[in-house]
This record gives sequence, structure tokens and C-alpha cells, in this order.
Amino acid sequence: MRRRDAAALLIATITAFAGLIAWMLGDVDMGLRLGPTSDGFVQVTDVAPDSLAEYYGFMPGDLVVELRRRDGSPMPQRDSGIPNAGDVDQAGGSLRLATGDAPPEPEIDELYAVRVESDGSGSIGWGSSLDRSQVASRLGSGGVLLLVGIGLGLAVGAAVSRGWAGDAPTADATVAAVAVATPLMVVPLLFAGSPLTIASGLALPALGALPLAWSLAELQDNRAWVAILRWASASLAGVALLLAGRTLFLWTGIGVQGQLVLLAAAVVATPSVAGALLSRWSTSARVGILALGALPAAAALSLASPMLEYGALGLSIGAVLAWRIGARFLTARTPRHDAQPVPPATDAEALIDADPPRLRARRDTVAVVVAGLTLGAGLLSCCNQGAVVSGAVFGAIVSVALHRGLMGPAWSRVAVPVGCAVATPLMALALDAGGTQYLLRLLLPAASALPVAHYLAWRHPEPIRRRILFVGSLALVGTVVLLVSGSSVGGPIGGPYELGDSGARLLIYLALGFVALAPGLGATMASDAPGGPAMATGRLDLVAIGLTPGAAMTVLPGYAPTYWVLGLWLLVLVAWRRFTIAPLLGLAQRSQRQRDLAVAAVEAERARLAADIHDDALQELAALVQRLDTAGDAEGAELARSVAERLRAITSDLRLPLLDDLGAGPALEWLVGRFQPLTPGEVRLERSDPSRPPAGVELAVFRVAQEAIANAVKHGKPPITVRYRVDDGGGVSLSVDDEGPGIEADAPETALRAGHLGVANMQQRAEQIGALLDIRRWPGGGTHVALEWRPQ
Repeated sequence: MRRRDAAALLIATITAFAGLIAWMLGDVDMGLRLGPTSDGFVQVTDVAPDSLAEYYGFMPGDLVVELRRRDGSPMPQRDSGIPNAGDVDQAGGSLRLATGDAPPEPEIDELYAVRVESDGSGSIGWGSSLDRSQVASRLGSGGVLLLVGIGLGLAVGAAVSRGWAGDAPTADATVAAVAVATPLMVVPLLFAGSPLTIASGLALPALGALPLAWSLAELQDNRAWVAILRWASASLAGVALLLAGRTLFLWTGIGVQGQLVLLAAAVVATPSVAGALLSRWSTSARVGILALGALPAAAALSLASPMLEYGALGLSIGAVLAWRIGARFLTARTPRHDAQPVPPATDAEALIDADPPRLRARRDTVAVVVAGLTLGAGLLSCCNQGAVVSGAVFGAIVSVALHRGLMGPAWSRVAVPVGCAVATPLMALALDAGGTQYLLRLLLPAASALPVAHYLAWRHPEPIRRRILFVGSLALVGTVVLLVSGSSVGGPIGGPYELGDSGARLLIYLALGFVALAPGLGATMASDAPGGPAMATGRLDLVAIGLTPGAAMTVLPGYAPTYWVLGLWLLVLVAWRRFTIAPLLGLAQRSQRQRDLAVAAVEAERARLAADIHDDALQELAALVQRLDTAGDAEGAELARSVAERLRAITSDLRLPLLDDLGAGPALEWLVGRFQPLTPGEVRLERSDPSRPPAGVELAVFRVAQEAIANAVKHGKPPITVRYRVDDGGGVSLSVDDEGPGIEADAPETALRAGHLGVANMQQRAEQIGALLDIRRWPGGGTHVALEWRPQ
């Protein structure tokens, strides 16, 4: 057994025994102290932070109206001389207050205290009551929650050991079980109410999460990050212990229960998020790591309020179950086509994404899960279920329309996430009761925009930038959480989340709008991606997709939802697409087809000529050589052989079998060797091609190199350097450089008009495969021809 497993089991054992003892004793500490006033009345002199008395509203200085001891005897009352304005149900015109020696807290059974306004009117500013028997019943229910915590921990441990969180964390079943179970097992300690039990109950969840955080930190590839995350988690747990000690030794001051549960959640959430984002794991493994950190964090957040809030824990468990069950459902019913190429576009628009089907299925699953959670939360809310139903129906209509190709292939691949991102804000309008509902009203739409953000981030041609863009979207969601959590005080995680500050509201809704838009703009600015957002329509599509979730979120601000922004945006999109972009795409499609047909016709004619020369002329020359040798005409036979060799070279130029059999690298070596005798200087090839690109790309590379080398031999000066490279991602780069005077600056633009058919031919070859062609003159002289192609 590992040391961290033993430490986790020790923490769980201590927590379970402490909770059982508190539950079996059945005694509660109200968390207040009483003392006499200068007039001999009884008042509340002190209230413990995070105690039951603080939760029920008692404050220092409150005057005790009624008090009943545990033996059943009431405290005597006498007239205070304070006018009773009718707020307290007592006969007479003056307020009667408890008098005599204030009993210690353990002897109190029932207590009622009021705060009298200082203006002498006798009006009651605040009234609080506390019944020990009712509080004791809560302690009894805490024992049930302790057993529930043990059962939930065992279930989580079994699920992790069976691989529900991925293969990497299967050895962490014990620490995961303890991290989830500990927050629920400490509930009896919190309900007991004494400073010792409250401090213990708030410190143990952070300690219980620390072994799991230690294991999650090890999922990093970089060992330096492992140490950093371990120290970060240990530091957060240490701060939680210090704050718990403050609660134990300092009775006065601000309560720290909310801060402590946030620290306990951060202990395990920090290495979980870092492990999912910074390590090289598959998408499924990343989600599993996030789930492994989300469950203990959600369990800790349930302690944020003295009355407990289990909404976050329930949502986390539901999301994990939906993810695992939904993934298995989709895997069982979706055929795997990872090795097959992306199907061609159904219209003139080139496909701008290359996601494998499994990644798209997982992204769709996450979007559906978030929309389903919003649908369930909305139906369980108090009112406005019409918004829930209409939002779900409207989102389904949007998804179906996009899937059927209303807006083109770029939109059809993200039909489900966009439909869910449109539906979720509409359904979240039902969550308007304040408190946790207001938090969900903002966070669920933000979560629904994340699948769209992921789709847009993955349109960037550079893998490292994809993760950066998506992490930026996650940071915006985290910003929303922080702004909402710090909006006010008094509820779970700082609730009740009713934003009175207009500046905070503006920041929150701006962050919500940019969750999907930010990666869309990032992918759009990467305009060098061949076949991707380099097309103007592709760029506009990325921006429009990123703006759509933000347009849907415009229904959220204010008390009366404004649907016109979303409706107008969707109408503008459809009109723009159908009446502006569609005609342009048709024209682009016809132009592309004409180029493809021209190139295909040229290659077909080359192949026909090569076959004719080989089958007719070369065969007849071979027979002629044989007859001349037989007749003894050595000079005529040598001349015929020379003509045959020239025809064979022309045949090789027309269609090189070496290119089909061995690839572009060996074909370029043959080409360089063929041009070497034609120039007095060096023609050299630098190649690095561990793999072969598609046949069409190899053919285009060879033809561009053939034309560029021929131009360099004819118009330039040696040395002539040819560089050919195929990278690990399948990208192809070709460059041909010479030391001649250099090509004219406007030659690429005026190639056809000036009769430069070689330059025009290279441009056609590049356009056919969706590559970038750069032809320029170096400042010091010499021509540079470069071809760049990236797989879609």
C-alpha cells in the first residue's frame, strides 16, 4: 500500500469516528454566549463565527426576550421601559425582557432574542429564535449523511478502479474515495456546533483531498510541474488548517466557512485542471481527470452553507454518469472511421475542419449533457417552464437545420453544439429565483459555449495554439465564476449572486460573450492554414459561429428577456449565407472545377503521350537499331540509340514511374541528377521525408520542382538548392533557390498576361491541392520558389 493511500485511509477513519461520536452524543453547541446588561437584562454577548447562532441571525447586543432552560424552567421577565411598537406579542405597552443570571449555553433549550432600534421607538429591527431540539434533529440527519458519504466514497472508488476516470488514475481509487466521502462524513461535526467540531469539520475535507491532489499532480509530463502542483495543493491545505485554527481559538470575527470550503475544493481542483490541460492525454482521459477532481470539489462545496447545498454535487455526479453512459451509447452505435479521409464538401466551400468522428461525437455529447442539465434544472424550478420547453424546441430546430446543410459544411459539423448553445440560455431563463439558481443561470450557458469554443479552437492549424485558445475560453468561464462568487455575501459560495454593480454585470456578460468568440477570432487570424480559414468565407464562418452563443446570451441580462437580438442575428445569418455567400461559393466552385479539370486534362494528355511514345516510337526505334546493327551500320545505329534515349527522357518527364513507385523524394533525386549536367555549377537536394504525402500532393510537388529547377537552370545561376521536407504532421514544404539576377517583382501576378506559362502552371498546381506558393526575388539577387501544404 502506498503511503498516500495509508494517509487517506487514516484521515477517513478519523473523520468517520469523529462524526459517529458527535452523532451518538447528540449534543449541539448553539455557538453563543449570554451576559447581563447594565440594567440587569440578559443579552447576547458573543456569537461564534460559522456557528448555528450566526446562521439563525443572532448578533452581539441582541436582547433576550424569552429563554427556557433544558430542565423546562423559564427565565423571569420584567418590564424594560422600552416601548413595544407591536413587533413582539406581549400585553402592555412596554417590552418585557428576560432578567437574572445568564445560564451557560449548554443549559439553554429555547431562546428568543431581538434587536431594538436605537431611536427609542421600540420597533424591532431583527428577531432570532433557536430551539435545541430542532437543531438536535439536524444532527440526527447528519448521521444519515455520514453513511451516505461512506457509500458514495465506496462507489467512486469502485468506479475509478474500473477505469471510469481513464486508465491513468485507476491506482488512485482509494484516495479518490476518501476525497469524495470526507466532506459528507464531517456533516455531524458541523451540526454539533462547537468551535472544536466546526474547526475539525472544516479542516478535514482539505486534508482528505490532499492525497488525491498528490496523485493528480503526478499526471504531469514535466517533473517540475509535479513539484509545483504538489506544493500548491499542500499550501492550500495549510491555509485551510490555519483558518480552521482561527475558528477554534478566536470566537469573534468574520466566519470562514465559505473560504474554507473553497480552499478544500481548490486543493484537488488545481492539479486536476492542470493535469487535464498541460499533459499529453487523449480527450477522454482529460475529461476523466477533470471528473476525478470535480467530484471531491463539488462535495466540498456542499458545505458552503450551514444548511448545506448539494446542487453542485448532484450536477457533478449527473454529468459524470451522463458522460460515461452517453460515451458508451455513442461508441456502441457510431461506427469508427478514424482511418478514413474526410469526405468532400457538399458545395463549393472547402471543409475547414479535420476532426475525427470520435472527437466530434464527444464534443456533441458534452453539449447535449449541458443542455440536458439545464433542461432538468429548469423543469424543477418554480416557474417559467414555458421558456424551458420553447428553448429546447428552438435549439433542436437550429441543430436540425444546421445539420441538414442550411449554412454549409462548416456549420453542419458543429450543428449540435451550436443548437445547444442557443437553447441553453433560453432554458436558463427559468432559473430566476436567486441564490444557487442565479449562479446556474450564468454558468450553464457559459458551459454550453465551451463545445463551440473547442470546435473553433481546433480550426487553428498549429496544435499548440489550439490548446492555448481553448484554455483562454476556460479562463473566461473561470472569470465569470469569480465575479459571480464575489458579488455578495450570505449564501453558498458567497451567494445570493444578485449583481447590483453594473460594472460587474458588464464584465460577466462580456466574458460570457467571448467564451466562443475568442477562439473563433484566434483561428480566423491564422490565415496561413491551407484549405482552412485562408478562404474568406471560412474566416467569416468562424467569426459567425463564435458570435452565435453570445447572441443567444443576450436574453439573460435584465428582468425581461430580449429575444430580438438573437432573432435578428439568426435572420441576418441566413440571409447573408443564402443570398450573398452561396452565389459566391457557386462561382468559386465552378472556378475550382475548371482548374481541376485543366490539370487533370494535362496529366491525362501527358500519360497518353508517354504511352504512345513508349508503345510506338520507342518500339520502332528499337527494331531500327537492331536492323542497323545487323547491316553493320554502326553510325546509324548509334544515332538511332541517341534518339531513343532522348525519347525515353521525354517519356520520363511526361510521366515518371519512379514518382508512383517510390515517391517524391527519390523522384526529386532523379530530377536533380538529370539537371546537373545542364549547368556548370552544383544542383543539390536536401530532403527529409520519413513519410509520403498523398499521391496528388507528390505529383504537384514534383511538377513545381521540375518547373522551378528548369527556370533556375535557364535564367539563374548555380548553385541551385532544392529542399524537400515532410514533417511529423504530414505537412510538405518545397523550396528551390538559385543565385541568378532574380525574377521580376510582378511576375507572379502578371504570369498569364506576360506569357510566363511556367509560373502560371506552378500556381495552378498549388491551387489544385490547396497549397501556398511563394515566388519572389531575394534582396541580394536570386529567385526563391516555395510551396507549403498542410493536411486538412
